[in-house]
Amino acid sequence: MCEVASVDNGAMMMGFYRSDRIWCPEKGKMAHKVQLEEKLLSHFERHEIQVQLPESGQTVKLKVRPNDNMKHIRVHLVKQGITSWKMVFTYKGKQLGENETLEVKKIRTGSVLMLVKKDVSP
Repeated sequence: MCEVASVDNGAMMMGFYRSDRIWCPEKGKMAHKVQLEEKLLSHFERHEIQVQLPESGQTVKLKVRPNDNMKHIRVHLVKQGITSWKMVFTYKGKQLGENETLEVKKIRTGSVLMLVKKDVSP
């Protein structure tokens, strides 16, 4: 974890910082404070999305994190008694990969994912 060790006008800020950059020992260089704050907040941030089921057309509401991927979404569904075996997620008509995160695909509160059966071609 990057530490707050910024210096403003030559004085240590004692845990408070004004600089837009802080020292990150993991990377061995300065990092932007805003990027680190966003990363930390994304762990606590929650979005309420919906997943539309294929046969019944009913939707299920899920509370998820921006860094959740489709595997995590499947786990949320299993906890509600819904299996998604042999199905894929789509969003805005495009199939989502298992390791793609909600954040990367810009899936936010109010978004609806479609769960559709995989095409089984011989």
